[in-house]
Amino acid sequence: MLLKKIFKPKWQSNNPDVRKEAVSQLDWGKTEDRAILEQLIKHESDENVLKTALKRVLSIPDLIDLAQASQTKTRQIAHQRLLELLSESSTDFDSFLGQHLQRISKDLAFDLAGHLRQSEHLTPFLQSLRQHAGDTILEMAVNHPISHIRQSAAELIEDPQGLSTLVSRTKGKDKGVFQKAKARLQAFRDQEQAQLALQRDIQTLCENLEQHASTEATKYYAEKLDALIRSFEKLDLEQHPEMKSRIERALQTSKQRAQALAEQEAREHRIEEEARLQSSERGETCQELEKTKEKLQETPLTQQSELSALDALIKTQENRWLEATRHQKVDKVEQKRYQHVMTEIRHYHLALQRLLSHQAELSEKLEQARSAADADPVERKSLIKSLRQMVNDVEWPADYTLHPLLQQLSEAVGQVQTLETRHIEDIGKFKEKVNKDLDELEKAISQGEVKKAQRLNKDATRDLDHIPTKAKGDLQAKLKSLQGRLQELRDWQGFATRPKQEELCEHMEHLAEQHLEPHIKANKIKELQKEWRELGGSSDQHLWQRFKSASDIAYAPCKTYFSEEEKLKRVNLEKRDSICTELATFIEAIDWNSPDWKLVDKINRKAREEWRQYYPVDHKKGKAVQSKFNELLASLDNKLNEEKERNHQLKRDIVAKAKSLISEEDLKHATHQAKVLQKDWQKVGITSYKTDRQLWNDFRKACDEIFGRVGEQRKQHQEEISHNQSRAEELIAEIERLSSNVDSSSEAILSSLTDSYRALGSLGEQTKSLGQRFHKAVDSIEKSLQQVKIDSFIDYYQGILECAKAANGQTSDVNWPSHFNQLEASDQKLLVSRLSSEAGLKEATTEQLKDIIILAEILGETDSPASDKDRRMALQVERLTAGLQQSNNESASPQKRFEELLHQWLDVVPDAGAATEYDALCDRFSHSLQGIAKAISRH
Repeated sequence: MLLKKIFKPKWQSNNPDVRKEAVSQLDWGKTEDRAILEQLIKHESDENVLKTALKRVLSIPDLIDLAQASQTKTRQIAHQRLLELLSESSTDFDSFLGQHLQRISKDLAFDLAGHLRQSEHLTPFLQSLRQHAGDTILEMAVNHPISHIRQSAAELIEDPQGLSTLVSRTKGKDKGVFQKAKARLQAFRDQEQAQLALQRDIQTLCENLEQHASTEATKYYAEKLDALIRSFEKLDLEQHPEMKSRIERALQTSKQRAQALAEQEAREHRIEEEARLQSSERGETCQELEKTKEKLQETPLTQQSELSALDALIKTQENRWLEATRHQKVDKVEQKRYQHVMTEIRHYHLALQRLLSHQAELSEKLEQARSAADADPVERKSLIKSLRQMVNDVEWPADYTLHPLLQQLSEAVGQVQTLETRHIEDIGKFKEKVNKDLDELEKAISQGEVKKAQRLNKDATRDLDHIPTKAKGDLQAKLKSLQGRLQELRDWQGFATRPKQEELCEHMEHLAEQHLEPHIKANKIKELQKEWRELGGSSDQHLWQRFKSASDIAYAPCKTYFSEEEKLKRVNLEKRDSICTELATFIEAIDWNSPDWKLVDKINRKAREEWRQYYPVDHKKGKAVQSKFNELLASLDNKLNEEKERNHQLKRDIVAKAKSLISEEDLKHATHQAKVLQKDWQKVGITSYKTDRQLWNDFRKACDEIFGRVGEQRKQHQEEISHNQSRAEELIAEIERLSSNVDSSSEAILSSLTDSYRALGSLGEQTKSLGQRFHKAVDSIEKSLQQVKIDSFIDYYQGILECAKAANGQTSDVNWPSHFNQLEASDQKLLVSRLSSEAGLKEATTEQLKDIIILAEILGETDSPASDKDRRMALQVERLTAGLQQSNNESASPQKRFEELLHQWLDVVPDAGAATEYDALCDRFSHSLQGIAKAISRH
């Protein structure tokens, strides 16, 4: 037992100094020594030995564990040892923070923070502590005994929940931490609200853009897109990648649509321009045709060259119309106008063509008509009929001046008709004359006066030919009786007739040698034969054979011609019979309950045209066919005339309705009804040309009056638009001139000009272009006026600050700057009061004056010097806190806030310390005026 006591280790000695010395030799890195040190630290009662033992602990993690031990003395000494170790320069503090901080307890953290309060390691320590032990940093901000550490810890709490907990736990306990935490929490909430507002704005704008990308409303599409793009350019989309992607897609779609719409608008503009040009071309075409029609109505064409020129004009204008209507839907009224005038000119062209192609034949007939006075009455009747037929075949338009040849024919027909009328009147006279001639003939025969008797016989025979067969009666019988007695008388005097008969033979032989038209030659042969018969023949057979042979030779060519003509007449008769058969078949086959009247009318006209083509025919043989044809035509004409009359009545009703619309007060209703009537007019079936022409003229005249009122109304509207455009041009020009010299009076002038412009009515198609010019000019002036106000504001308040500088430190006899006299009385009074000690103005320190200036710089959004950055931040927080305690209605305007700052500046005088810096501070205050003026102008 004694040996055991003698040889026990020194660290177990009862002497504390021995134990301390022994402990100082132990190595924490060795397992046995470490076990001894751990046992000593756990059970040692002597503080010095314990401190020595803890100094041998070189591992920070182990010290941390010991510092968090249950024994109070060990924990306290371990704390102290850990702090000493961290204070040593050889210790890597960053490594400590990174590797061991998560192991420390709250109490140790509190102690470490207190130990580091004056060290540069405090901030990294707290930041790492926040990262590894957020609850501890919150507790430190609330409960740490050192204010500086509480505030430093509080500044590291950034999450809203932590700030909210900090505010609730420091309220009424730590005013400094409470106010800063509250301000930061509010700032965070404001920022969160701003972010939410920004997100809502981005969401709204994104939805607007997506809606714009798919909208069907394309008016001002590009302008709206530009406005949306400008709105997005003001937003930061980098924090919202999903929204940015949506926006880019919608933007790309919108730009593509905008480009497509622009291209479509350009195409539509080209189409509209082309349509306008084509409309103008159609109008000019119609005008050209109408002018041509008027010229043709006044002066008929007479030459073949003029006919060719007219044909060329028709083709040219027709091609012009086709080009002007290509790919265009033409208004029915316009189409009707063209078709009407073109149809008339074509009809005129065809009539003139037919006239000139039959000019020679018509001229021949005209010569016959002129010599009709000597013609046989039957021939005159035939001539009148043929002349009328030829004139009808020409179909000369009714409203046009007659061609000279037609005029002459018309006059000739009139003359022949006059002759025919006179012939009828003269029949009675011929009867009287024949009776008289027969009485004288009887008397001459009785007296043996052969020559006189022959003359009277000839006269009576000739005059008797002018009397119709039915009217001749007894006169013919009496003449024959007297001619028998005259023949007996001539037999006695036959020798007197031979010279005349020989003369007739010579005339017939001469006629045989002439080449005349067969009908004319045949007529002359008949005349010579008639004269031969009137001589009573001849008893000399040789003379008779001579005359007969000459007659046969002369008639031989005529016989051949008449033979061919007879064949043609048979063929024409067969054709006419075929026409009758076909026409009869058509009439029987058609359903007369619902016939195609246009087809019926066309067949009717076609049948007549073909019938006239197959001429001549034998009159006697063709009489039955002609009668049948006339009956068939009469049947068709009756039905057609009934239908035409029904249609005439329909058109008369339409004309009456159109005339009633002329006085209609509701012009829109009138024009609509007129268009309906025009459609009804087109639906009406066949009509006769002359009646339809007259009704059409009446209907067109009524429609022209109706639409003329529309044109007049449009003209008035266009004149109003033109006047408004001219007035708008004048007002815009005045505004543009005003923009070159803007002063304080320009605002009232601009307001008056703007009111005048906006009071204008419609500007038509120039609304957009004039509006752009107007807004551009107004914007230019408003910017200039804003700058004038800003400059005026700066000049005025710079003057006040200059006067304040001049009054600084003065008590009387201040040499006021020239600005003083331009100030308002209240501001002059305020400046003067700074000179009187009785005014009771407070003295302000440099910091107080700087606070006023910093608030002015905040208001004007101008930078403060770097040295005042912290103070500026503090003032902003105070303003933010104060703003949160007020409602939005209580927040002052920039103008009001500036006036308060200015009065604060003028209501104080600098103290001794601030007096030397007052001028520089005034200049700094003056420098902020530019930003303040802009802030006020934006509000």
